[in-house]
Amino acid sequence: MTYTSIQDLEGLDSFSDKGAGVQYAQTLIDRYPDAQIQIGLYMVGALDNIVDGKYDENIFKLASWFKKNSETTFYLRIGYEFDNPGNDYAPLPYIQAYRYIVSRLRRLDVLNVFYVWHSYAAFVEGNIERWYPGDNYVDWVGISFFDAFGKSNMVRVVNVAKKHGKSIMIAEATPRGGDVKEEKKIWKFWYKRLFDFANKNNIEIICYINWDWEKIPMFQGQGWGNGCIEDNKIILNRWKSQVLEK
Repeated sequence: MTYTSIQDLEGLDSFSDKGAGVQYAQTLIDRYPDAQIQIGLYMVGALDNIVDGKYDENIFKLASWFKKNSETTFYLRIGYEFDNPGNDYAPLPYIQAYRYIVSRLRRLDVLNVFYVWHSYAAFVEGNIERWYPGDNYVDWVGISFFDAFGKSNMVRVVNVAKKHGKSIMIAEATPRGGDVKEEKKIWKFWYKRLFDFANKNNIEIICYINWDWEKIPMFQGQGWGNGCIEDNKIILNRWKSQVLEK
């Protein structure tokens, strides 16, 4: 999993770190040639400029990069966490920008990318389908899983995916506010709930952010905690038992 923006396309062919950790997609592909790569495409503040064609050159560059890595399968989360209030994505401009990017990548014969409609799964009033770009533009539905107590909002996203016949991934997950060193507490109140939710709802992909968040400048002092699995052997072994048995 890695991140870039439609504005700059940073972190694809070169190293980038804006305080949220190193992004360098090409090194992931080179190091793990058999892996699939999931990319979050940031476009906050750029929706109108996207549909006006300002970033057509970047879309062309992105298409060329995908095609250069034609043996790799990508999952592209366009405008990830569209319903996160901090992103300020109005539904119609978001849909238009999402469709614009998908349409142009397809016209440029990009064949190795799945397009992901990714919900923050926090509470928002009204029907979240007002952000839905349409079945022809969505291959997967993504969900963020940070707070295990917000499952009712996650279920709402699952129901949209099932209604439209889309596969589901947990596109971002980390035990926000927890610490892997408290293995009994955190396993019961977060990890177990993650796997129970995944099993119950036929989640096909889980993307886990394996970080000690206090070591990431952008997130220091915000209470995200330590989600680094290898920092606790009990959590590590339980994680492996859940993942490897599937």
